[in-house]
Amino acid sequence: MMSKFAGDPALLTQITFSDECVFNLTGHVNKHHIHYWGHENPMKRISNAGKTASVKMCCGVSLSQSQEELKCKCSEKVSRNVKLKNFNQRVLLNEMIVKKEEVAVLYYSNTEKTTVLQTMSWGLVPPFKMTKEYRTDLVRKEKILENRFTKSPFKRGNRCVIVVDGFYERNQETGNLFFCYLKTDKDSAYIHPVSGQECNLLFLAGTYEFRNNKASVAMITVDSGRSLRNIHDRMPAIFVDDDDTKQWLYSTAASNERLLSLLKGNDEILLSKLENHSDVTEPSTSQLQSRPQNRRQRSMEEYVVCKKIKEEKDD
Repeated sequence: MMSKFAGDPALLTQITFSDECVFNLTGHVNKHHIHYWGHENPMKRISNAGKTASVKMCCGVSLSQSQEELKCKCSEKVSRNVKLKNFNQRVLLNEMIVKKEEVAVLYYSNTEKTTVLQTMSWGLVPPFKMTKEYRTDLVRKEKILENRFTKSPFKRGNRCVIVVDGFYERNQETGNLFFCYLKTDKDSAYIHPVSGQECNLLFLAGTYEFRNNKASVAMITVDSGRSLRNIHDRMPAIFVDDDDTKQWLYSTAASNERLLSLLKGNDEILLSKLENHSDVTEPSTSQLQSRPQNRRQRSMEEYVVCKKIKEEKDD
């Protein structure tokens, strides 16, 4: 493509890419939803493998601090009193969980006028959807104001911080698993139970939503820092500076552009290769198969749920 563009600078003006055009590492371009106009049927067929090489971001996080230690360190981070609310002790497991169902989240409650630490379901579910199958676990910083799941809560000020020991990344080429962490304060550092490394709490940027009084959260990602680029091109947005954390949580006057400028990659992330990670809990096959496979199936399941609710009300 680059050689063709060098020979014909006007080439790109003759090409239209739809919003569903996908570029694979094999060089093949998925041209679904692109129409070719011609006087004759080209009778051309392109064969392509169903799944090609790709890179996925691991959603694994870890949290091993006790409830009181967690509350104390969050209070120090934001220089305010923190209230525990609907806090599920299950998130405080001294083991690695690659697919967490709940995470510890710090946010400011406008109704209670206080900073709250509570557990939320991993994967933001918008109010206009009926089931958790419609959710987004991660959202790019560049797309948060375009994503139909996250743009509304973000504009309403539903910003939060996900509190973790660190996160896990798997090198897709070698299969090696790494624990990613920071050691910013030697005095408050503690030993991570899985990796054995000294680390401090990480505060990751997120946005949350309430649906039927149930809270869910999505983590915001940015371009990777130097230490992670060889493993993955994306990483969570990490708050190291306390002032940035406070502005993210409490600012009401800052513009969306100013708030998003606070989200950056971190070049100081440390990596610990996990030689033995047999305690990793992956999603089961039944869990993966339970998710509807296409839009029509998801719509039908949502219709069934709505129908049941209507029948219960009629009864």
